Amino acid sequence: MFSGTVNPPFTFVLGGKSSDDLLRYWKRTDTARKPDAERLERTLSWTDEESGLQVRLIGTEYAEFPVVE
Repeated sequence: MFSGTVNPPFTFVLGGKSSDDLLRYWKRTDTARKPDAERLERTLSWTDEESGLQVRLIGTEYAEFPVVE
């Protein structure tokens, strides 16, 4: 879905800093699960360990279609 070297498809500003600057220092985790045979759900999350704030990107890949929702 989204490789670790690609910036996520969103941006935000927190405390006057851009997400491009913040997320590189936050802890990142990637998980995947298959709700059924046709779908793969991937979750990328970034956590600021100092404040506990977490940002999540959830995408669903479909086996029969070249799309990510």
